[in-house]
Amino acid sequence: MAAVSNYSESHFSKLFRELTGESFTQYLKNYRLDTAAERIRNEKAKIFEIAVECGFANLSYFSRSFCKRFGMSPSEFRR
Repeated sequence: MAAVSNYSESHFSKLFRELTGESFTQYLKNYRLDTAAERIRNEKAKIFEIAVECGFANLSYFSRSFCKRFGMSPSEFRR
């Protein structure tokens, strides 16, 4: 994203944090989790497939991150 916006990585990171209150990495993870949650709620696809398609290569990391953000596991969320 820094290259796309023609900023150095450090300057982009500083500006992004000033504007949003969070790091770009955290923003991207939350965006992916929100997208995954929406898909889990509305689709019949397997949770692992949704996780991978939303950018999580590790199901364990996805599940831990999901629980931290939403207070429940992806399968509990689906129910």
